[in-house]
Amino acid sequence: MLENVSWGFDKTVYDNINEFNDAITKWNKGLKEDGLETEWNPSDQIIDHPRIYVTYSFIVDTTYVPLASETVIKSQKSKRLNDNSEVKTFRAELSADNDNNFSALELMFKLHQLFINKPNETNYIEGFDFYEDDTDGTPTYLLSTGT
Repeated sequence: MLENVSWGFDKTVYDNINEFNDAITKWNKGLKEDGLETEWNPSDQIIDHPRIYVTYSFIVDTTYVPLASETVIKSQKSKRLNDNSEVKTFRAELSADNDNNFSALELMFKLHQLFINKPNETNYIEGFDFYEDDTDGTPTYLLSTGT
């Protein structure tokens, strides 16, 4: 899922999903022209569930305030980090606008919105994979990013 989609989640705020689609389409087209294998099909229905959980980890300052849709599920200090930083694993709940399923475009737009307040300037998508069903039956996906 999203194997050949390339995107850099950054701090850009898009006014609407169509503006976001223009940006991600241009990004993938440019990479394809440079000879990289990318494939962006915004209308593909990629998750056939009305609600999902997404987990992801970041190094954040201890003063970081999660978004309303985020829950910290793990937090740990690292000896490699300064005293004000820690690795936190978040879980965010996303709901499909049509109450049935997620298109590639809707999913990427909602994932992008999760990253607007993150500490790094750009986080590149490295993977988005099914992890497990939560105890309430909601599918959980693991989002991997890199800088």
